[in-house]
Order: sequence, then structure tokens, then C-alpha cells
Amino acid sequence: MRIRRLVAAAAAVLLLVSGCGGGSGGNGFSDDFRRQLIQLCRGDADQSEAYCVCWVDELGARFTQDEMIRYLSDETAETPEGFLEAGFACVDELGGSSPSTAHGRR
Repeated sequence: MRIRRLVAAAAAVLLLVSGCGGGSGGNGFSDDFRRQLIQLCRGDADQSEAYCVCWVDELGARFTQDEMIRYLSDETAETPEGFLEAGFACVDELGGSSPSTAHGRR
């Protein structure tokens, strides 16, 4: 998954540069990590700002920053429960047609 590799690389750079610092983004992620996730979502996945902010906030409510970094750094890891659901919640919240219904998830 290309976005996963980009996020992992960005997270590693951010952690090295910031020394794991930065304020909390209000959802368990540092401000820098949150901004980087949103930027990567917007650029690599070509998503709207509203969707990416929602998705990162949903992820922050479900996972710690350390959990996200571990998952994103391990290309062999299975997608953790709650990861895809965070995206589905945002599609529903923003009024789009949910991919979850197309996959029998409801």
C-alpha cells in the first residue's frame, strides 16, 4: 500500500526532526503527525480536506500515535480493526455513498 509507506516514512522523519515533540492535536496524535497524515491523505489518495481531517480524527480516537506508526511501518501487518471503519464513518458523516454498503458491511 503506497500511502502506508509514505506515512511511515513521513512519521519517521517527523519523529527524528521533532524529537517526538509537538503538542497534542486533541486526538492522541501530535500536531505535526496529524498535519502530516492529513497532507498525505490529500496528496497521495487525492481526497478532500474535510474527508482527510475527519479520517485522521477518527483514527486518533481509535489508535495511539505509537500504534499508528507501528502499523504504518510494517508492510506485512494486517489492517487493524477500526482502521477502515474510520474511513467509512467519515464517508457516512460527510454524506457520501458509503463503500461499506457496497461490500456488505452494514
